[in-house]
Amino acid sequence: DGVTGINDKGLGLMGSDAQWFVARIDHHLRRLLPGAPDLPHVMSDLIDRLIADLRHHAVPDKYDPPAACITAVCRIEGRWHAVRLGDCRLLAEDRNGLQRIVDFANDDFDHWVTAEAMRLRGTGMIDPKDIARAMRQVHFDNRRRRNRPGGYGVIEADRACLAFAEYMELDEPSSVLLTSDGFFRLVDYYGQIS
Repeated sequence: DGVTGINDKGLGLMGSDAQWFVARIDHHLRRLLPGAPDLPHVMSDLIDRLIADLRHHAVPDKYDPPAACITAVCRIEGRWHAVRLGDCRLLAEDRNGLQRIVDFANDDFDHWVTAEAMRLRGTGMIDPKDIARAMRQVHFDNRRRRNRPGGYGVIEADRACLAFAEYMELDEPSSVLLTSDGFFRLVDYYGQIS
């Protein structure tokens, strides 16, 4: 799940920075997962490769770098393993019951942004571009919390993000739901699905 960029202009990679970054993650994971010893090694190697990818592109100072979120489940040496880094959600039913990785350290900020956008609309500011401009600085300030102590984690070309990766072993899961934060809003924000 690519993190929406907040820069005035992207790096000119594919359709957007996020689209390029997700494509690079997919490319690397397809090579790293077969024969991998465990998910922490995969994630570490993935970040190193993303750092190398980004070195080939001039990233301006004070630029919000490309980022993404991931939730994945895979079978390694006969056992099921899960990883989450970012705001995607994981629900799995296994022999031990319902396993969940759904809470995210930045959820309160996301809810505040929604409420603030609604407040701005109530003042007559209805153009989404105007709302985005009005909230630009608060978005940049929040992005500076990314992959820092007391902040929240997402995949980016920075080894600091590895400290935020969440791992779980699943005991013969019978069903698994991997979802983006946007889809999960039906549960955690709108309360339409429980």
